[in-house]
Amino acid sequence: MNIPISEIFYNIQGEGRNAGKPSIFVRFWGCNLRCSFCDTKYASRPKTQSYMDLDEVVKKIESFDCGHVVFTGGEPTLYESEMKMLMFKLDGYTFEIESNGSRDISFNYFDQVTISPKLKSSGNRPYEIMALTGKYDYKFVYVKDGKEILECIKKYCLSKEKVYIMPEGVTRKAQLGKHKEVIEFCLKHGFNFSPRLQVLTYDKKRGV
Repeated sequence: MNIPISEIFYNIQGEGRNAGKPSIFVRFWGCNLRCSFCDTKYASRPKTQSYMDLDEVVKKIESFDCGHVVFTGGEPTLYESEMKMLMFKLDGYTFEIESNGSRDISFNYFDQVTISPKLKSSGNRPYEIMALTGKYDYKFVYVKDGKEILECIKKYCLSKEKVYIMPEGVTRKAQLGKHKEVIEFCLKHGFNFSPRLQVLTYDKKRGV
């Protein structure tokens, strides 16, 4: 089985509930959305498409001294069967997935599910979030004033303790410029603030 892989790397998780957790990232290429603030356009809209054999991916993951795997993208739900095969091969690992929530697949076999709905401010047409359950976390990008975020949370009756808000910005400077505003928004509404540690630490560097 050939798997559409943009990159595989080892670092700490930069966002959401597991921020700071050592993780192996498996980034698939290709995405069904087009976000204006996308920080992984090289994977979402790849100019060149690279593939890895299933066993090659497994060997690469096993080369790192870490038991936590994050499937990300692009949009990893485009490759459900590939993820299932990898999880079958990787016994003893825990698995996290980061998805935009626009596709209806089974997330039951993941240990951690983070849905990041893309609102009008992302430049996409509105869509129904297909992944709704009290088990999942929901991560929103704060672009302007948070109004859209509040409307979405109300529409889907999302629990505050499951909501993470992170500032928009693909550079360290842009991130820091919005930190205070986003933190105050979180405090006002009782949401979790999520940093983007990979941007703050490495700025626009890839593979982190």
